[in-house]
Amino acid sequence: MKKFFALLVILLAVAGYAYAVGMDNYYYTTVDQIFDAVNPGAYGSYKCVNTTTETFKDYENKMRTRKIKNTCEVVRLKTGTKIYGDCGLGTAEIIRRIKAGKCTFEKDTSVIYKCQKGYSICRVAKYADGTASASCDTKYKDGSVQTELNKTGEDVQEILRTWWCTTKF
Repeated sequence: MKKFFALLVILLAVAGYAYAVGMDNYYYTTVDQIFDAVNPGAYGSYKCVNTTTETFKDYENKMRTRKIKNTCEVVRLKTGTKIYGDCGLGTAEIIRRIKAGKCTFEKDTSVIYKCQKGYSICRVAKYADGTASASCDTKYKDGSVQTELNKTGEDVQEILRTWWCTTKF
């Protein structure tokens, strides 16, 4: 019986991971579809407001209405980050609204550097406000990889000063 439950836990963990990876890929594909349809090659953030009116009965059984306001956010940054904030609109409707000028666009003005030192590679983003962040991978001889995300401050400045860096975007 213990073996059965252990196997069940493992299967549920694998299924949950597969679902999460699948959803991640779905959102990445959706973001790329939207950007490719309206602004190929662009990096930034689209925000579309979606307001709906809902009718309902209150506790006195009277009909009431209320407005529900959601913001759809579709983000594709030079760092590789992709975000799709689901707001109840389909991909085609978001594309239609963007093309009609009903959404705002904020361009990603960051500069991306690829830096290398030994077996370590970092992707550094310098932002318009002067801040910077980095994500680094170190590959070891045994084939393993150590990833460090969201380095900031002096660590990033040292990478830019002392490592070999090239501009990516």
